[in-house]
Amino acid sequence: DAPPPKVSKDLANAVQDDWRRQVQDDAKHRAVRQMEGYDVFKNMVSVAHLRPYHAENLRDHGGGVPPAFAFDADGKHAGPPPTPGSGGAASLSGGGGGGGGGGGAVAFTPPTNALAFDKTWRRECKTIEQRWRYLGGVDAAKLREIFKVEITGVTLGDVLVALSEGLLSIRPRSRGARRGGGGAASCASRVIDALRALAVAGRFSLAVKLASARAKSGVRELLDALE
Repeated sequence: DAPPPKVSKDLANAVQDDWRRQVQDDAKHRAVRQMEGYDVFKNMVSVAHLRPYHAENLRDHGGGVPPAFAFDADGKHAGPPPTPGSGGAASLSGGGGGGGGGGGAVAFTPPTNALAFDKTWRRECKTIEQRWRYLGGVDAAKLREIFKVEITGVTLGDVLVALSEGLLSIRPRSRGARRGGGGAASCASRVIDALRALAVAGRFSLAVKLASARAKSGVRELLDALE
């Protein structure tokens, strides 16, 4: 026999409450991992249970359902919005990219802090060329400011690899051809400035110890190319 209506309603309410607590708890963990600040934390938790009215997966709350911000305006699954950019940041070599790459390249907005740097670095800079171009929009003074408090071993290693492979892509590895032209010399000068800025970053000594073997090998090649 079917349970009485009141029991069914209480059970449905209990399922709804359990689901709401779960999605809010998940939102809290995401907000803490992103370290966006209390306002973002509060907003993420407050809307965690909301979903677009016309979402394709609109159904009862018996199973796990993505939160509202996982959908676009049409109710379809969507990732994070692209980093806004205005006009194509210059690369360290002063052009449109360290290893080539011109039209259609993603434009990057210069970061204002370490969190903004890391977000764009992870989400938008998937290749060495993109990372080389992104670093071109961040001068040594800004790098020093961004990582004044701390730089992690992973970030330090990734930046060093990008600097190494980016520079070596425009400067031959052989000693006889290492001098290059004026553009290459200017690029090398900016790389040196970036290295000096990273060297005074917060917790630099710890970051060096945690850097990957690939990063340390890249640094050796980079220093050799800068001789």
